[in-house]
Amino acid sequence: MKYVIIGNSAAGVNAAEAIREKDPSGKITIVSKEDCGVYSRCLLSYYIAGSINEEKLLYRYNDFYKKRKIDALLGLSVESINTSKKEISLSDKKRIEYDKLLIASGASAKKLGIKGDDKKGVLCFRDLSDAKAVLSLLDKVRDVAILGGGPIGMRDGYALASRGKKVKVIIKSPRVLSQVIDETAADIVGSHIKENGMEVLTGVAVKEILGGASLEGLMLDDSSKIACELAIVGKGVSPNTGFLEGSKIKINKGICTDNHLMTNIEDIYAAGDVAETVDISTGEAAINAIWPCAVRQGRVAGLNMAGGDTEYGGSMAANSIDLFALSVVSLGLSRPKGDRYKEESSVNLRDKRYRKLVFDGNRLVGAILVGDIEEAGVYGLLIEKKVDISDVRSDLLSAGFDFGKAVPLILNNKELFVEPEYGQMLNTIGKER
Repeated sequence: MKYVIIGNSAAGVNAAEAIREKDPSGKITIVSKEDCGVYSRCLLSYYIAGSINEEKLLYRYNDFYKKRKIDALLGLSVESINTSKKEISLSDKKRIEYDKLLIASGASAKKLGIKGDDKKGVLCFRDLSDAKAVLSLLDKVRDVAILGGGPIGMRDGYALASRGKKVKVIIKSPRVLSQVIDETAADIVGSHIKENGMEVLTGVAVKEILGGASLEGLMLDDSSKIACELAIVGKGVSPNTGFLEGSKIKINKGICTDNHLMTNIEDIYAAGDVAETVDISTGEAAINAIWPCAVRQGRVAGLNMAGGDTEYGGSMAANSIDLFALSVVSLGLSRPKGDRYKEESSVNLRDKRYRKLVFDGNRLVGAILVGDIEEAGVYGLLIEKKVDISDVRSDLLSAGFDFGKAVPLILNNKELFVEPEYGQMLNTIGKER
């Protein structure tokens, strides 16, 4: 059996490992446009902050391919897929045949698309090469502009502020993190980062990049100008699907998949930031482009490519960020619209603590935690497994609610926790009781 995987990050690597578990002798080929081994994108902001070195970025050691008997074609892009002939065409003009194909091509950072966005010092921060480009400029940089107030932009801003740079966050929306947390949480976070030296400009967008060959500053749409030597674009990502043109693979927001992560074309699967799956909280099609989803999707796709029959239960939005010792977590449907959903919250502005839970009937479908995030894992579990929380709903918002109080609920819903990773947990808490 010939397995080909397009992508060398979380989804692709976990798929390869799952395939090898079920098929020790099949031929596995990984193709990646990046010319390096497997690293964790989640740690890149720590890398530019100087908290970790490049070795600590490794997600798998460099002997990974040899040990798993994987042919790694690095530094090559996939130009097209011929689904009739079951082959892919590469940027070096070579073609590779497959029996089973996984598209785990990830996503690319959205560019500004304005005058001057190609100047030296204007960077999209998505992969290791971007991080190295940032580091190469830092000695000559004092002022940094972060264009976008989402999780990626905020992490990057914090990382550079921790290196002593003067950071301005420029966002069109009225608050930071507006796509993942509500107004109350955003106000707490915004005030906190300002107290710690980061400047936030809201309600404005960049109109033009100023300077010669290199960045010297930005003109905003209110006609004001700010000086900076480095601008990092954090405007979100778009799935890498351009090479699929003409392939007849169905694409909506991303590559459409079924509950086994197969596309509309037999023997072709998709996983990770390029794949559209069902959102657990809303039941609607979505791309939840986060590392844990990519890991799980990759494994499920790999098992099924190798002859398994594993269903993927859906993805869940989740964001976690630490800014100047303030922790923020959002889970599932954190900003609901309409009368269908009910919200319960508690806030302590003095201590910068906030907690909000979102309910759909007797299901927990979303949560926001600021300051104290200790129960985030329990909330995430209840959301993911769609547990009926009627028996504990009155306790969920209390500071004393923890995993221990959730144990009876979990044991009464064992049938929902069928995945192998929950087996040990159920056995352990069962014995303790």
